[in-house]
Amino acid sequence: MTSTASVFITDFENRKALAAARNLGRHGIIVIGGSDDPTAIGRFSRYCRRFVRYPSPRTHPDDYIAFLRGFLRDHRVDVLMPMDDETVLLAAEHRDELSRLTAVPVPPLEIVRRARDKAETIRWARTAGVRIPETWMPVSPEEVSALAREIRYPALIKPRESSGSRGIRVVQDAADLAVEYRRIHAQFPLPMIQEYIPFGGGKYHVTVLMDAESRVKALFTQRIIREWPVRGGVGTFWVSDHHPDAEAQTVRLLERMRWGPGVTMTEFLIDPRNGQAVLMEVNPRFWGTLQGSISAGVEFPHLLFQLMRGELTAPVTDYPTGVSCQWDLPGDLLNFLFNPARWRADPPYLPRRGEVRAFAIWSGDDRLPVLGFFAGVAYHLFDVRKWKHVFRRL
Repeated sequence: MTSTASVFITDFENRKALAAARNLGRHGIIVIGGSDDPTAIGRFSRYCRRFVRYPSPRTHPDDYIAFLRGFLRDHRVDVLMPMDDETVLLAAEHRDELSRLTAVPVPPLEIVRRARDKAETIRWARTAGVRIPETWMPVSPEEVSALAREIRYPALIKPRESSGSRGIRVVQDAADLAVEYRRIHAQFPLPMIQEYIPFGGGKYHVTVLMDAESRVKALFTQRIIREWPVRGGVGTFWVSDHHPDAEAQTVRLLERMRWGPGVTMTEFLIDPRNGQAVLMEVNPRFWGTLQGSISAGVEFPHLLFQLMRGELTAPVTDYPTGVSCQWDLPGDLLNFLFNPARWRADPPYLPRRGEVRAFAIWSGDDRLPVLGFFAGVAYHLFDVRKWKHVFRRL
């Protein structure tokens, strides 16, 4: 790997982009980071050689693509690495054009759309023999009234496209279903209704890198210990683990969907009633808990970079279990503040003496992102939309 190799990482405001920047920078790759947020946490990293601010891919997608097109034309970039839902989708939509300027590690558009749509994912899971909750897919809000009589309660209303548990509601009876379905439908059209899988069995993420022929090039599994929101959200503390059944189901599904090239993460709940792993969703992008796999030795950003440059050979699937990672700011802090069982938490929020754990934000050799986090809090102090994003799930 030469020091002139370069990567453009989008969504530099996210902790997963920071993890990718550190991982690639430590391999001597020139990291260029971009975001629409001037206080993006990744720009404070010592491994960020250059930071650029671009138009919001969420509110101004055409301007974002125009910027990206011009930047890639004027600057040498070996690999474009989109990190979040919107930038992955836009990269897929403009894949042919952008691929003439740099390597774009995302699958074709129809495959990305297939993975983003949770209802479509459920259909593919059925054909692949993957275990799923009982699922209903109303074609209109009016149909829900008829379905209400055959649904078992409690049940789950889940948007077809969302992240971070936004828009998900547990309903207790038919009346609750009618009210909440219309409410969620107003923001997330035609959500699904699913069987409710009780808490208590555990949650696993299976993360995978596949090549263009849908062959596994890296695989890593983690068990989620704590989350924000406290009862079902994104991981704030997790450990490396194995779950052979969830891993086998993931590979079957991704092969059936013809996923690749690129990374993805599947989420499974273990049903405490029977101990079986049940697929909840597929996320066709990097995941917020990325630092955990890197700390365990499965360096997905670097492996993806190598794959796109034709340098990756043998699959990477071997790693130690029990490697822990914590989303320190603000994830596990929020869990502590709102968790009624905070004093009984195991593992505790602060490391025990002699314990080794990795952190999503803090790093001994890259400390400024912690200051960047607080700079971002101050910058967005009066940004109502930002605080709603953190605390509201709808």
